[in-house]
Amino acid sequence: MMRMRVMAGVMACCAVATLALGMMASPSEAGERHAGTVLSIDPDGRLLMLDEMGANAVRRTQAIRLSPSVTVLRSERDVFAVDFDKLYPTVPMELSDLRPGDFVVIEMGDNRAEATRLVVTLTAGS
Repeated sequence: MMRMRVMAGVMACCAVATLALGMMASPSEAGERHAGTVLSIDPDGRLLMLDEMGANAVRRTQAIRLSPSVTVLRSERDVFAVDFDKLYPTVPMELSDLRPGDFVVIEMGDNRAEATRLVVTLTAGS
């Protein structure tokens, strides 16, 4: 009986340590990611309005400021790919080609103030 209590305590400590290490190595520390549907885009003002499903399935509208050097890509499935690492190659596109209704994944810069990378994963009307 005592042995089971000791093992339970050791397992609990290992679980807490694993959780703490996972939180420290989180990819969101370097920059945030946002994903959602484009509501509107102002290329001159470099502002994108995003309809995003947030924590606890709460829907919110997010204003995203775009960096002057933002990388805009379109991801499309390559049905003929034989390498699983290359199933969804990206193709560069212009910011002006972005449309309301497009589903995008946005990576924020280290300062989290401006988006540095924007990937269109589903175009409006597809």
